[in-house]
Amino acid sequence: MIKILTIITLLITPIAFAQKEYVFDYQLEYDVSYISDSLYSPVSGQKRDDRKIKKTYITNSKDNSYHLYVTEKDSVYFRLVFRDYENGSYMSVFMTKEDFLKVDIINVDCKHLINFGLKFPSFYKPRHYQIKNLEDSLINGSSFSRYQFKAKKFKRKRLHQEVYIIDPTSISHLPLFINRTHYNLWKKSKNIKEHVHIEKEFINEENRVWSNEKLKTIKKRKLIVRIPEGCLDGFKKSLKNIRLSTG
Repeated sequence: MIKILTIITLLITPIAFAQKEYVFDYQLEYDVSYISDSLYSPVSGQKRDDRKIKKTYITNSKDNSYHLYVTEKDSVYFRLVFRDYENGSYMSVFMTKEDFLKVDIINVDCKHLINFGLKFPSFYKPRHYQIKNLEDSLINGSSFSRYQFKAKKFKRKRLHQEVYIIDPTSISHLPLFINRTHYNLWKKSKNIKEHVHIEKEFINEENRVWSNEKLKTIKKRKLIVRIPEGCLDGFKKSLKNIRLSTG
């Protein structure tokens, strides 16, 4: 359940117990368009109307095992989603825009973390997917790298793919993944250039674009998220068991 942000403490004070610190150095803003005539949403399976939203990712350019994903809830609140693929922790909360824009450190209480491995066990099945480099694209006389995530087999009839476009001249930054399966595929191959994507398309099984995501701005952003070390112990164990059971 998503909580209003009385649950996150915005106090920059010494903490008496051991904490895991997640350090962020960039803020990436994307404009996202959803297409109404797409057959379905890859997540919900439901048809959506045309709509446009802004997505913001707070990242560590040298460590892509975690990120903070931010969207607008309303005129007052942002929705914050935190994912740590290595430790299996997940959090989804609301924070006022005023607080988020000025805060440097976010201290998180254990009770507001969710075990990522238990909540999304099916997301760790890399054997069903493949990552593939595609031919470069020529846009306005400049060459851009492309790569693709695509299902090899799946029980459902709906098979979709994601195509990323990379600017090889942009900042040095490990690839950004919002899906743990993609992250684990990348860990095995690491055959993708180390830059953020400037564009991403979700394409359904009929080769129709369901959504398009384009990079708007890249900003420096210093932020630290702190989580007590004890919160992560059980998450790591269950995530390990899921990896063993799914291959």
